[in-house]
Amino acid sequence: RELQAGRSFEEMANGYRNDDRYVVGKDGKYPLLRGGSLPIEYEDAVFALKDGEYSRPFQTAYGWHIVKRYETLAFPAIEEVQQEINQMIQRDERRELPFKSFSEKLKKDYHYQLDEHALQLLIITLSERKNLDASSMRVLSKFPIIASFDNNELTAVKFVEFLQKNEAAKQDLNKAWADFVHESLIAYEDSQLESKYPAFGLLMKEYHDGMLLFEISNANVWNKASTDTLGLEKYFKKHKKDFRWEEPRFKGVVVGCHEESMVKEVKKLANSLPIDSIAPVLKRTYNNDSMSNVRVDKGTWFRGGSNPMVNKVVFNTGDWNPNGHYPYFFYVGEIQKQPKSADDVRGKATAQYQDYLEAEWIADLKEKYPVVINQEVVKLLK
Repeated sequence: RELQAGRSFEEMANGYRNDDRYVVGKDGKYPLLRGGSLPIEYEDAVFALKDGEYSRPFQTAYGWHIVKRYETLAFPAIEEVQQEINQMIQRDERRELPFKSFSEKLKKDYHYQLDEHALQLLIITLSERKNLDASSMRVLSKFPIIASFDNNELTAVKFVEFLQKNEAAKQDLNKAWADFVHESLIAYEDSQLESKYPAFGLLMKEYHDGMLLFEISNANVWNKASTDTLGLEKYFKKHKKDFRWEEPRFKGVVVGCHEESMVKEVKKLANSLPIDSIAPVLKRTYNNDSMSNVRVDKGTWFRGGSNPMVNKVVFNTGDWNPNGHYPYFFYVGEIQKQPKSADDVRGKATAQYQDYLEAEWIADLKEKYPVVINQEVVKLLK
């Protein structure tokens, strides 16, 4: 009633006896609370409020309460708490349970045997010898085998080599030994997967053979067809009839100018350059960051194709009208009735050259490695 009458929540919290040391003399304010730190009835009441509101009286196992909510903090982004979460997981002993369980399974599968006396003698020796010099290693090399599994021997020297790679492990040698055994078992299990799990073995073989086939095919067919320009050109000349065009094609550049007054100058410069140099030279000469005075389109186009600008400017067909920023056009190049080189039909020529190389490669393999088919067995399969 007093709160409803307007009395300050903080004043009342300080005025009433409270045995909770976290809130005495602090206007009843708790430090920042996380979910799960208080009874569920308390949390339900708090999270049902809006900032600045106080609750109706409610009861928990600790007694009766009236609470006021001051603020809530949203969940932070995962990037902000990633390190904290990782540290919590590292400290939590439960994270070790799956590893221990799997290690125990592998120990049974591979008949793990441990010489407890030899292990304790090794740990005592390592604890006493902080610096492992040549003399120490000679002593360790004479130790009996500490443990074994499926024809694998875990020796004192191997354990020391493990410690040298994991400096932090030296702080707890018993745990370090458990980690060493686990790592050794996992490594051995990994080497046995193909034989232990036949389906996985077949999958790995398929993947291995597929990667080999890809690399060999790339070297003998795909990459060779793209890089062997002399071979491609030779193939094109020998099979010209396969690459004939139904319509003439223009090969060159089409240049658009912003101002009519510059056409003559730009055209003169363009005609003095090799085809491949026209675009970079014109753009570098007449364009800058603030103004674009020319546009250059380079390629090979056929008459009546999908480029209306080329149809009009080069072949004088169609109803395209220049407008916009580049209304004045001219072209540099030639109209070809048929392709003159593989470069004129590079995509199609490369694809057919790949097929040719693959057929030649397979024929060569068949000659080197004859395939004999047992037709009697084939009949049985039918």
